Amino acid sequence: KRFKNCSILLIKFNKLTNKTEIKLIYNGELDKNENRSEKNYYDTETFNNLNLYSDKLIVPENINIFLIRHAQGYHNYNNTFFRKIKEYVEKKSLKDPQLTETGKIQSSNCGKFLNSYLINNNIGKDKFIFYCSILLRTRETINNILDELSSDEEN
Repeated sequence: KRFKNCSILLIKFNKLTNKTEIKLIYNGELDKNENRSEKNYYDTETFNNLNLYSDKLIVPENINIFLIRHAQGYHNYNNTFFRKIKEYVEKKSLKDPQLTETGKIQSSNCGKFLNSYLINNNIGKDKFIFYCSILLRTRETINNILDELSSDEEN
């Protein structure tokens, strides 16, 4: 099972349980053209019902860790044209694909959600450190998210 594109996990200390809590705060998005059964391929309901708490994973009380899955890249774009290109290029998959146009929209929507979440939960945007892998799709995803987080400050 997988998380949808741009889904967000939040890892933070829960004062009520005195444990670290892991929860899905944004389900993410799917491209309706991916031709995958959401029920069989993506399983966010099971994850949401797990109520994950940990005594071993220690997160300081004022720290929020957001884990964000990258947006749709060309490697998971289930279109016949791109599948044929992948098969043609020495039967190898695309190694470092960029985001599709849909992926760019997904990552912007994710940034808008995260911006709202931070405002609604009174979490300051001035104390963030962002990390991502060196893959192009992850760098493009975080750039689009950061654009949405900073767009509010310009208005």
